Amino acid sequence: MRFKHIAVGAVAAVAMAGLAACGSSNNSSAAAPAAPATTAAQAAAPFGSACSSVPASGAGSFTGMAQVPVATAASANPVLSTLVSAVKAAGLV
Repeated sequence: MRFKHIAVGAVAAVAMAGLAACGSSNNSSAAAPAAPATTAAQAAAPFGSACSSVPASGAGSFTGMAQVPVATAASANPVLSTLVSAVKAAGLV
């Protein structure tokens, strides 16, 4: 049972890393000019090139994935199909 918890944690960590492609990759430490104010709606919206391949609705959407366990969410999202295949091949679920 403990191994299964570790496996689910590993899947969650890798899934989060995969979805990180939806974020900014700007790691500049130089002072940048002040950006315009961001609205709450803009801040909550997914952004980035990889986000366009995430379904807008249904089980594989961001909303759908937020409501189920991570392994279920990953298997419903086509963007994470390689991860799910690797986890299954390794016998982690």
